[in-house]
Amino acid sequence: MTAPLSGLIAAVFTPLKPTREIDLDQISKFTDYLANSPVTGIYILGGTGEGVSFSNDERRVVAEAFLKAADGRLKTIIQVGHNSLPDAKSLAEHAESLGVDAISATPPSYFKPGDVEMLVNCLAEITEGAPKTPFYYYHVPGVSGVDLSMIDFLDEAPKRIPTLAGIKYSKADLAEFKSCLSYDNGRFDIPWGTDEMLLGGLATGATSAVGTTYCYVAPLYQAIIDAVKKGDLVEAQRLQGLSVEMIRITMKHGGRGGLKASMKLVGVDCGPQRYPIWDMCEDGLKAMRKDFERAGILSYLKPFG
Repeated sequence: MTAPLSGLIAAVFTPLKPTREIDLDQISKFTDYLANSPVTGIYILGGTGEGVSFSNDERRVVAEAFLKAADGRLKTIIQVGHNSLPDAKSLAEHAESLGVDAISATPPSYFKPGDVEMLVNCLAEITEGAPKTPFYYYHVPGVSGVDLSMIDFLDEAPKRIPTLAGIKYSKADLAEFKSCLSYDNGRFDIPWGTDEMLLGGLATGATSAVGTTYCYVAPLYQAIIDAVKKGDLVEAQRLQGLSVEMIRITMKHGGRGGLKASMKLVGVDCGPQRYPIWDMCEDGLKAMRKDFERAGILSYLKPFG
């Protein structure tokens, strides 16, 4: 992948059967749905995809299934981060063998890298497994617990990671995000990673964004992008307000489990989740749907295919 990412990249759920085993048939249906939506790519086995909750063999199966289903219709990025660096390196090697467009990785999050030098050491070991594939560091300090300067990272990482393409920036810090975008005359690709602040990311200079809710309500976010392009700030603000309200309602009724359950509202049932994430109950889903309709959000949840 020589060109930077663009537009909306869906951080995909991993469909599971009621037994919480991987549902390969539903991966295919889910990918077909996304290929007909406004999204331009898929980010596989990240936090949304519960990558850390699967065995290495399961992660390989999921990666293969999504790559096969995408069939060149969508850009593909596979998240290979692991607390075991040799395992992460092996997953990176497997991803490259599939012809993925890019790999990405979270840092080790039990024993955490305490400074930029150690973070680079960890990521350099991982990327040795995929020496021909662009790499995006997944900066998500709210989950990983690793909150280091990304400008310092961009100073040091290229010396050890020749495949570094950029950073999947999932921290609500627009000042640092802007610094990363401007670093070395825009040398690196920095996708924005906070759905409920997409407008802020766009105003700061983002040209791509990776997010969970793009899986089922991409038309809302595409409308935000279109409003910004037209210079209609009032409309963009209104639409972003709907996103904020949608996520507030989701957390109220189902917490994190409400995100995956929302796929049912567009006719794509991605099934349950692996523990320790709670599934959303049917009563919660009905209440959430009712609140979506009341807030004017439901019309943006459209079936595709």
